[in-house]
Amino acid sequence: MRTAIVSISMLMLSGAASAVDFGQPSKRTGKWEAGALLNYVDNWDVSGANATKIDVDDDIGWGLAVGYNFNEHFNITAEFTFNEQSYDATVVPQDPAGPAFDIHHKLDNDAVNFNFTYNVLARSITPFFSGGVGWTYLDSNISNGDINAACWWDPFWGYVCAPYYSTYSDTSLSYGLDAGVRWDVGRNTVIKASVGRKWIDMDGVHDTPDMLNGKLGVVWMFE
Repeated sequence: MRTAIVSISMLMLSGAASAVDFGQPSKRTGKWEAGALLNYVDNWDVSGANATKIDVDDDIGWGLAVGYNFNEHFNITAEFTFNEQSYDATVVPQDPAGPAFDIHHKLDNDAVNFNFTYNVLARSITPFFSGGVGWTYLDSNISNGDINAACWWDPFWGYVCAPYYSTYSDTSLSYGLDAGVRWDVGRNTVIKASVGRKWIDMDGVHDTPDMLNGKLGVVWMFE
């Protein structure tokens, strides 16, 4: 399961490359698309000041996509992806006399991206290339020490209050490149598979974090 999406994507890429006629002529122009996807994020790491480091495990998450086909070749899509990745972090105390220690936890890796896609062929099966830009929200799920209270009216319990805590989190510019295959299976159903790489423009780290992505989506076309 770890590399399922990447494997399926590569199979679709090789299958499309060996197809003789790439299916029937496509009929995408002027149509909207909406659907869901599986989003595989490979393991990645990042290092910061004073020998701090985070190693993040791979994960299969999910997402939603809404797009529009300007013509048979050009498409723009808004993607919303959600992943929860386990990580190991090396933490260095502010006091230089204190020893470094490791923690194991899970982070939220959520993103919104606007992807610009070029479908190579005006056919029902076509390779495509995509470039995107957006924002990635990373939440360590570790409290930063601030505890607050929230109150609301509950339909069963009436007026209730509960504490909540804020966490170390950050929203950063992100961008990526993908290559894949699109298959217009029927009149309205589309299967997309792609493999690509994503970069996150984070502050305070030595190198720009980058990660391998694999996506497998099913969308429906409509006017």
